[in-house]
Amino acid sequence: MLRRGGPKSNGVLPPEAFAVLGRSPLTPQSIAHLLRIGNTLVLVAVSPDGAQALTEVTDPIEVDRLTGLCSSSRGHGPAAEFQQVLAQLAKEPARGFLGAEATGGRRR
Repeated sequence: MLRRGGPKSNGVLPPEAFAVLGRSPLTPQSIAHLLRIGNTLVLVAVSPDGAQALTEVTDPIEVDRLTGLCSSSRGHGPAAEFQQVLAQLAKEPARGFLGAEATGGRRR
């Protein structure tokens, strides 16, 4: 039914709609992926058990800042850029990114 009645599409999402900005190991068994979906960033943990959204960033200034950090061409590559983003976020006070908003008032 979807094949016949759905819109014609080649299945590829345009980069304006979806992009993988980077990834970084969390544990030996899990990897964090930073995804941009439209104007929102989503941090997802992927492990052998599946994927789980950890938090999302919707503040336009923070989305632009993190996207710029991940896509800057300083010659370090996307993985190193994402490592820098995670290190910088770890030093900053939580403003919704892995803070109380994302965990319903509980810190993880």
